[in-house]
Amino acid sequence: LFSLARLRQLELPEAPACLRCPISGELMVDPVDAADGVTYDREHIAALLRNGQTTSPATGQPLASTMLRANHSLKAAAMAHREVRREVEKQWRDLEATVKSYVEQCAEQLEQRERHCKDLERHVESLQHGRHSARGGKTSARLSHASTNDTNSPQEFQGP
Repeated sequence: LFSLARLRQLELPEAPACLRCPISGELMVDPVDAADGVTYDREHIAALLRNGQTTSPATGQPLASTMLRANHSLKAAAMAHREVRREVEKQWRDLEATVKSYVEQCAEQLEQRERHCKDLERHVESLQHGRHSARGGKTSARLSHASTNDTNSPQEFQGP
């Protein structure tokens, strides 16, 4: 029935470049510093080193060492970014569910009011029809009564 996504997509900004691996472009899970001074996601730089690559993927210069050092600060920042993103997405889903429920309630109330209006219209029509029938019946009864009382004298019509 209703979706906020149809109105506007949730557009969260990309992770900052410092949180993305220069090899994969993805948000890092386990950031490590290499000998070239660049931080990579361990999975990607380790795979290159296992395959015998000895040059920096960022600079193309030879690596002085294949030793990798964990970057705990960047790991905490990447985890915090993921958590904020999950929380914003959850809040968006909750908001969408709340708005959907509200729109459904409004639609139901509108339908109820429309049915009530139609019922009132039918009731008014039946009252108007009943009044016309009753007036018509009284008028014809008066005319009939007048004609039987004195057929030779003109009768003055008295309205309803």
